[in-house]
Amino acid sequence: MTKIKKIKQLHNLANFGRLSAGIIHDLINPLNALELNLDQAIDINKNKKCGENLKLAKLACLNMKNILISAKNQINCNDKKNYFNIKKEIDKMIKLINYKIKKSNINLKTEIHPSIKIYGQKTKFNRVLTNLIINAVDACKKSRKKYKEITIKAFKQKKKLIIQIIDNGCGIPQSQKKQLFKPFFSQNNSLGLGLYLSNQIIKNSFNGSIETKINDKNTIFQIKINC
Repeated sequence: MTKIKKIKQLHNLANFGRLSAGIIHDLINPLNALELNLDQAIDINKNKKCGENLKLAKLACLNMKNILISAKNQINCNDKKNYFNIKKEIDKMIKLINYKIKKSNINLKTEIHPSIKIYGQKTKFNRVLTNLIINAVDACKKSRKKYKEITIKAFKQKKKLIIQIIDNGCGIPQSQKKQLFKPFFSQNNSLGLGLYLSNQIIKNSFNGSIETKINDKNTIFQIKINC
């Protein structure tokens, strides 16, 4: 990469950071108001199915608010770390996007030992896994295959925690594999920061790495975390 391209990327990232810092406070306030209104709707609603959907909406609202608070704490160097259960967090994320998974006729399987815990910032971990799972869902949606499947695995291998998100979707061209974790690279019309930021979080906050494996049947995003 040339020096000019590197300078341009750094400039774009700096602008993105300033923009993000400026809107965090403005986003948290309406989310608080939305949460209160959802609480009221849950209390007065007697339809079971509607009540479940409202609770999922509240969970999504809380998740977004936690992400924003985490970003704010990062700016203020005030992040807290704790041990948290991997399976519980992944189950929460699946609940949030379960409607999208079912609507896309995707079969989702999990193979996660219920006792696995890691030390770190739960919100950051959730951001990474949510991004990778949604990418897998989108890849399956683009596929013309009749049977679409996503498998999420988490297991320990020697002194490492391995997390795999496996999909049999549309796949990734080998020519693009090296570009995936670069800022502003995108296969669609998104900003192109999801995988880049996910990689930075795993590397800097969890002392780990993300790698991509591509074969004729599946695309595998694999996270390795030292434990």
